Amino acid sequence: MQSEKQLDQELLTGYLAVFSKVTIEKMLNVYIDQSSLYLKEISNAIKVDSQCLWQSQCHKMKGAAASIGLKLVRAKLNEMEKSADQDRSVSHSQLCVLNEQAIDAYQQWLVSS
Repeated sequence: MQSEKQLDQELLTGYLAVFSKVTIEKMLNVYIDQSSLYLKEISNAIKVDSQCLWQSQCHKMKGAAASIGLKLVRAKLNEMEKSADQDRSVSHSQLCVLNEQAIDAYQQWLVSS
């Protein structure tokens, strides 16, 4: 997917006006580390069949994704957080793929900015 679809360009443009690229890259690295933990906890929520844990971890990751401008990841997490009827394993798998694509798009954007 193109970075225009993946990323909140307005937010990232604002970040470039305020922060150095090094700082923005550090923000991305923190997100990568945190999202890995969130994805594990979301997977754990599936294993223990906990709607409360599922919603909590989706909500936390949604905020993290939004804070660095990962538009589609945030939207997917919003959908996941609110839906109790979905196949959680499929949603988790889709989220993992979407998250990787978004991180790749962010890294490409960072290099080209």
